[in-house]
Amino acid sequence: MARLEVLIVALVASVVSAKISAQVHRELLVEGIVQEVVVNFVPVNLDSMVLLDAFDANRSGLVDALIAQSKKAKRVVDNVLGIRINGHCDKFFYIDNTFFPCGSLTTNEIRALANSPSVQSISKAVVARVNPLKVTAFESDAAAAAANQWGVDKIQASAVWATNATGTGIVVANIDTGVRLTHEAVSSNWRSDFGWFDPDAGSTTPSDSNGHGTHVMGTIAGQVNGIGVAPGAKWIACLGCPNSSCPQATLTACAQWLLCPTDALGNKDCTKAPHVINNSWGSTDGASTWFEPSISAWRAAGIIPVFSNGNSGNDCGTVGSPGMSPQVIAVGATDSTDGLAYFSSRGPTYDNRIKPDLAAPGVNIVSAYAATDTTYAYMTGTSMAAPHVTGAVALYLSANPTATFADVFMALTTTVDTNELVIQSQSCGGISDAKYPNNNFGYGRLNIERATKTIVYVRTTQAPTPETTNTPEPPPSPTPSPTLAPILSPTPSPTPAPALSPTPTPTSSPPPAPTSSPSPTPTPAQTPPPTPLPTPTPTYAPTPSPTSSPTPVPTSSPSPTPTPSSSPSSTPSPTPTSTRSSSPTRTSAGTPAPTPARTPARTPSITPILPSTTKSVGTLPLASTPTLPPFPTTRAIPRPTPVPSPSSTPRPTPRLTPSSTPRSTLTPTRAPTPRPTPRPTPDPTPARTPRPTSSRTPDPPPALTPPPTPALTPAPTTSVRVSSNLKHQLLFQTNKIRAVHNIGSVTWNDGLAIQMQAWADTCPGFQHGGPSGWQNLATYDRCGLQECMAIAGAAWLWYDQEETLWNYDTNQCSTGAWADCGHFSNMMSPQVSSMACGWSECGNGNYVWCNYVTPVIYPQVPLSTISKEQLAASLVG
Repeated sequence: MARLEVLIVALVASVVSAKISAQVHRELLVEGIVQEVVVNFVPVNLDSMVLLDAFDANRSGLVDALIAQSKKAKRVVDNVLGIRINGHCDKFFYIDNTFFPCGSLTTNEIRALANSPSVQSISKAVVARVNPLKVTAFESDAAAAAANQWGVDKIQASAVWATNATGTGIVVANIDTGVRLTHEAVSSNWRSDFGWFDPDAGSTTPSDSNGHGTHVMGTIAGQVNGIGVAPGAKWIACLGCPNSSCPQATLTACAQWLLCPTDALGNKDCTKAPHVINNSWGSTDGASTWFEPSISAWRAAGIIPVFSNGNSGNDCGTVGSPGMSPQVIAVGATDSTDGLAYFSSRGPTYDNRIKPDLAAPGVNIVSAYAATDTTYAYMTGTSMAAPHVTGAVALYLSANPTATFADVFMALTTTVDTNELVIQSQSCGGISDAKYPNNNFGYGRLNIERATKTIVYVRTTQAPTPETTNTPEPPPSPTPSPTLAPILSPTPSPTPAPALSPTPTPTSSPPPAPTSSPSPTPTPAQTPPPTPLPTPTPTYAPTPSPTSSPTPVPTSSPSPTPTPSSSPSSTPSPTPTSTRSSSPTRTSAGTPAPTPARTPARTPSITPILPSTTKSVGTLPLASTPTLPPFPTTRAIPRPTPVPSPSSTPRPTPRLTPSSTPRSTLTPTRAPTPRPTPRPTPDPTPARTPRPTSSRTPDPPPALTPPPTPALTPAPTTSVRVSSNLKHQLLFQTNKIRAVHNIGSVTWNDGLAIQMQAWADTCPGFQHGGPSGWQNLATYDRCGLQECMAIAGAAWLWYDQEETLWNYDTNQCSTGAWADCGHFSNMMSPQVSSMACGWSECGNGNYVWCNYVTPVIYPQVPLSTISKEQLAASLVG
């Protein structure tokens, strides 16, 4: 018995000791005390809350929950340390539930704190510094030129201004070295109300003793000399890096203030939070997660975080943190010739995700500088690339005020420029630069003009050379589809790090010729909630009997002839519109994963390569910028019907037969499509002719007739055990799709629970991945990797962040294989080559497209309630 007690005591001591970082242990061993530590309490589980992810949502509930958790942490500290607490300098932060003690703590005090179950870890506080590798001479008080700077023109910001979208109504922020308020480029658009926070000194008006923060803000929202991407936006700022250093406590204070700003008296007003926050700082420790709880809180409040990807290039795997976070937009740097900057950090992340997400101009960028009110400077680094994206986010939000993080991420990453990029000789993470996204440029270089005027978002992933078997069959008899706008829902993945030296000479270019007026492209019809049989039209309301639509029968061959295709609408809508749900809701931004035990990060740093200021911006050397091809005209262009190419080997065509098993069926309501004057009208697609094989001759498919639309019939309640957050996400996504079709909303009992039960009963691959491992979201039971890998044919997969997806190259489940878009349930066939497939309208996850031959062929297959075998038969090439 005594031995057992000794073992238990030893085990408890081991657990307590494991919470204390090696650095803290070492300092206690040598000094007997430790200074500058942070006690990390278990953060609020945002999974249990209804996350907002919409800027106009009420944040008070979120902030109140965070504050309540922090008060519990303070009680633990009070009980352990008692009178040792110095209230005037000890710091508690509710945004990440941390405690920064004032002064030193002894070994006994550290162990007493670690002994609390609510303490997650105790580590040394991180300190970031501004350490430019090269600073050149500069001249100040320059007379600036009126021309736009090359980076602003490169991303086509001026074309967006021409549409009266300049950032008006949007509030941008940065955490940096401050901003020189009196500088001519930024003095008139500061929002003075809840507009500045200095956590350390308590100053009441913006200032900048370094220059980095002023330069960054000038690129985001500068109003003079064409330096700012969003000159109509208002800005606020937090001094997170005083005296060229960025202490962890100061950065956390800034993160908390920007979540819910306070005035000089401490009165908070969460409605004053910014829409987007620029973070041009980071750590070279790409596995550090100390800032993740703050990012999760921002995302839950609908705030969009943008981070520089770091200046530790040009080796692979040099992305740092917090830019490596899957919850942020991470930005790499390009030069004026669209080459990747030599210093720009590259992916993959430590857990093999693609980073950066985007690339933007970051070499020899001219912007405001803090020396005087009229000083401008060249600066280089991913610190300069990130504010181009932050400004672009402001432009997009000014044109789309209700857009969420998911919408913004999808818009920016699906409209990038890739053809102009200079292919790198170095492929990182096994992904060539000829494929996008990759670990050098991400999805490509930012083009905000395309993002703001494009309504249809289709991933333009470049396909590898297709095999002869990957040739699609002609589709069945075409059925016109209603045209509607997409609902977007991607997932981000970002990454910053420190800085290297700049390139000596700037290159720039005159503004490219304006493109033609914007023209949204009509999208194919979406099929929201599932039905047990694939039908040619969207289905909504559940019916007790099965539809008459034929169901493909899986072939016995592992490689059946592909049949998916998207019949072009015979009457495409000239102006697709996006109809949103009236209530702000959470998109695929993601269920924040549990924060792992924190480990001390290496010394991070702001990521610029500091400046050479110049006397006259007008005399800055400029280089030519290639003129981008004009965007599609205002007339809607129907999508061409894929033309089949012969296969080297005849394949059996899957037979379409009516389903013999009745299931709950959601029947369609077709939305009317206004008739435009299309430019080319594609010829009608001929009906598919069965191709003989040595084994059998398939029957011709029966005609597909859409069933009538009955009234909504509530489905019976089921006992499916689904987490509240998942239930919220599924219900929101379903109703968002229905709203696009002008169909009434449903409740959880209106068929959605039955759908979840069916998935739970029939498809064990309905997975959710993350740091805690795979989970079956239908039942919330844990399941393992082998179960996922054992799935044959297609896999039912959910992801809302960097989650579990099917890796088509390795034919197994992996994390982050397609970390670009999606929400809802996606079912894909592993036989399809990974780089040839992606999601169209991935905000609802209802369609998968495969680029078998050329980028203009997008056969689409509705995923609703189609079986694994049916999908495999329809997609295998």
